[in-house]
Amino acid sequence: MASWVGSLKTQCAELIAPAEQFVNLHDALALEQWQTGHAAVRRLYKLMDAWMHGEGAAASQSEELFIQGAGSVLGLLLAEHYGGAHFIKHEGKYRLRFGDFAFCDPYSMVEGVLDADEPQKAFAELLLRAEDEVKGQSTLCRLKHAFLRVLEEERPELAVEFCFEAELRLSDGSTVDLARLLRASEGESDAQLKSAVTRLVRMLPGAQMQSELSVEDAMQRVLPRIVPANFFEQHGVPRRGLCTRILGVGLHLSFILAFTGRSRFVRQNEL
Repeated sequence: MASWVGSLKTQCAELIAPAEQFVNLHDALALEQWQTGHAAVRRLYKLMDAWMHGEGAAASQSEELFIQGAGSVLGLLLAEHYGGAHFIKHEGKYRLRFGDFAFCDPYSMVEGVLDADEPQKAFAELLLRAEDEVKGQSTLCRLKHAFLRVLEEERPELAVEFCFEAELRLSDGSTVDLARLLRASEGESDAQLKSAVTRLVRMLPGAQMQSELSVEDAMQRVLPRIVPANFFEQHGVPRRGLCTRILGVGLHLSFILAFTGRSRFVRQNEL
């Protein structure tokens, strides 16, 4: 196995076998003999172009199997080129995840090329979109980063525990779907994105209750809470912005606002 393929075995193992089978069927060279980078992308496109024109020994391969094989090859090439990728599955969907918030779907990319009127142009555009996603420059990535910043400012007691494309799951069990906001935010500035997600964060469960709380009512609900120094980290609660004081070795004094059925930590900007 070639070193560049072998280096991806831990993170992208499920892609290797179908990719190798695809290349063995459609190309004279084995996958381990392929160059990486732009040369490999051009080679993959030639195989797709030949299949679309009914050429080659495997021209009769079904579209479903072709997409599975070509998508696996493309996934490996993207993972090798950008680094830090993990091939994951969530609710029947397969994606390459780069870091915490960037996701690429190599199968949909191949399908988009096959369905395009100008497949070569479509492939180039899809590769550019993937690059924007991996670099955090896509609208969805920018939305997610804006959401994180606003969440820390407005609701520091909450944290994002899980992310899959536009879906976010928060530490209180609630979920946020950014898909609708994404459709309405394409091409907007960072300031506009922040404004949009601020409105969304203020609609989260508990936000209205907290924003309408009067000083008098808050004074009746504030209670001290002593917690271990590692409490916030263990429970996924960002400590930045919360009102805490060091009591001694391994102990912190915090304050909570107690409500029926739940409570939350007091923030510094509420003092």
